[in-house]
Amino acid sequence: LMMPKNSQSPYQVAYIAYRLSKLCTLPKSKHHNLIIACLLSQTGLLSKKKSHHSVTHHILHSSILFNHSAPYFKAQRPHNWEIDRQIFELSLLISNQLKNSLDMITHGQGIIENICSTQKSIFKPTLIKAIQELSSIEGFWFDLAYPDLPQLVLDSLEDHTLSLQMSHLNDLSIIFIHMLGYWCKETAIHSGGVSEVAVLLSKKHKFLKRDQDLMRISGYFHDLGKISISQSILTHTGCLTKREYNIVKSHSYYTYRILDMLPGIPCLKEWAGYHHERENGNGYPFHVCTKEQDLGVQIMAVSDVFTALRETRYYRKGLSKEMSLSTLQMMAHSELNQNIVTVLKSHYDEIDAARAKGHKTVKALLQH
Repeated sequence: LMMPKNSQSPYQVAYIAYRLSKLCTLPKSKHHNLIIACLLSQTGLLSKKKSHHSVTHHILHSSILFNHSAPYFKAQRPHNWEIDRQIFELSLLISNQLKNSLDMITHGQGIIENICSTQKSIFKPTLIKAIQELSSIEGFWFDLAYPDLPQLVLDSLEDHTLSLQMSHLNDLSIIFIHMLGYWCKETAIHSGGVSEVAVLLSKKHKFLKRDQDLMRISGYFHDLGKISISQSILTHTGCLTKREYNIVKSHSYYTYRILDMLPGIPCLKEWAGYHHERENGNGYPFHVCTKEQDLGVQIMAVSDVFTALRETRYYRKGLSKEMSLSTLQMMAHSELNQNIVTVLKSHYDEIDAARAKGHKTVKALLQH
């Protein structure tokens, strides 16, 4: 979502590193962590104020899934780099200079020749020898321009599959909240509120503990697609143009498609990705009739609307209890589930306190 159109940069970085790690006979564990770090190398682009590497290190270092890849982004003098860090930095250096060219061989080999003559003192002789050997292989340069390069990279990780546990999903949701926080702090805080409201409403509807946990994670995930939307639109203080509003509508589509990549948990993509769908089928982006969906989808829709109504936004102040309930009731006639709205009204103070708690939790998370 953050990459420029037609860019393959993280995949190029990862593929270069993959080929170099093979030539340098890197241990399997280091190879895996290196490739993951390369794939996450653009994460820091979310922040316009801090160095990209420091942002990525901050996001990954406390992660269960990716903490072993965090050290690649830690500030360190080049003479202290181990061979895997050198491969990472060299791969970044090459990828940053690569451009689309009909003659990738001449273009790429020119980059390598320049690096070997000007950066020889930084990289180990074994690595310089490896990149020179790789540079002489025509197929290597063709691979870097290959449209299905992402699949080549994923194939290099095929023996490192992971069965996702609830703790992993929670870890991913925290990572994405951090990412959202760097892109648009208000969106991340909103997600915290939606998450807590959705959990409490699911509890009132007798959801199992596992499904309550999935509801919390879905709330954190639901606005992930907003990373694809420019900050100028997300923080706009006036009315959006039709074009801008259509761009905003894409966020729930991207949330759905991203979560569709997680196998075996269909409710996650639906609860998070359908939060703007409505009972009458007039929501977006798929015009799904939520009457025909499970209760989790309908709870998330109510949670999102309620949380948004109570929040102060760039373009308006948060609505009062009376105005919020009135709006929800009006929408319950054709857009939102009446029973869920009734439960929310009956437990308003408790649910509004949960919303505030969710906001506070994410604010604290983003400060660390």
